[in-house]
Amino acid sequence: MENALADLRADCIALAIPSPLPGCVLVLARGKSFPDAPELVPVSSTGSSLCQRVIQSGQDVQAHIGTGSARCGLMAAEELTSYCGTPILAPGDGEVLAAVSAMTRMSRIWSRDDTSRLHALARALASHGLPGWASAGPRRLGDSRR
Repeated sequence: MENALADLRADCIALAIPSPLPGCVLVLARGKSFPDAPELVPVSSTGSSLCQRVIQSGQDVQAHIGTGSARCGLMAAEELTSYCGTPILAPGDGEVLAAVSAMTRMSRIWSRDDTSRLHALARALASHGLPGWASAGPRRLGDSRR
């Protein structure tokens, strides 16, 4: 993930996996000023989590974070302002397993090359596999899309 961090000129790369606990995602982040330990991040039922939006929609999400805006769980740390996330799809059936995102402190426009790099990272993560409970998919874990 360090290579992706440099290639995307991002301050943080995060992997968000739906948790077996309803209303939570497990966030693993890598960055210059972020801890290596994963965080269990509560997900708002109001849809204010960008990572959850990626997981639920199965589509790319880009955002510039302002006061009161939607946030990734880690973006509560106020210094991150630009978000670009993409879903990680299961090989074969294309079910959304998780989300991977890049974030920066400086506001920026994410280019097509940036998005392509993030898609390549998502494919690489999918090919390595995710924890067994993550492959159950959010629908079976108390997600509101029943």
